[in-house]
Amino acid sequence: MYIISFFVMFSFFLHSSSNATNIIPDTCKEISKDDPDVTYGFCLRALGSNPRNSESKTTLTTIDQLGSISFKLGISKAIATKSRIENLLKDPHTDPRNTRVLKLFLEQYLDALMDLEGGIKALRVKDYLEANNRATSATISALTCKDDRKAKKRIPGLYKENDDFFQLNSISISITNMLFERDHGKMTF
Repeated sequence: MYIISFFVMFSFFLHSSSNATNIIPDTCKEISKDDPDVTYGFCLRALGSNPRNSESKTTLTTIDQLGSISFKLGISKAIATKSRIENLLKDPHTDPRNTRVLKLFLEQYLDALMDLEGGIKALRVKDYLEANNRATSATISALTCKDDRKAKKRIPGLYKENDDFFQLNSISISITNMLFERDHGKMTF
């Protein structure tokens, strides 16, 4: 009897564990289906890159954890891109025509950082609408940088970073929508 109970409990545990590991692919599938700006592969790589997701540590089991991680990934990308912009501004070899654009981009990334930090705070208190608004504002900052076509040709690597930042924020928006709908029902505008 005890052996059967043990196997039933063990099977349940394995089934629960396998469900937990499927949250990222399932979440990314839903996000990429609903948002054409986010590719499934990018979402999977981004959310799967988090060290907390490794087998040796904690397995992600909730969409709440993915929400926090998506904002943290956005913050990390914003910090790295801001640093790159600052280095380009200091570099004497940077094309002087890019200075104005780089300063605008720097301002946008500083604003985006404040928005994403506010978004994390909103997530902690389960204010998903505020978190969503903050991620949306960060996305608008990324769009502002994305729309300068002339600079895109002169600073191509920066646009790849900006596109990644845009997708990370889009993931945060999608996850905050999922969290809101889970707790309050479908959003209607």
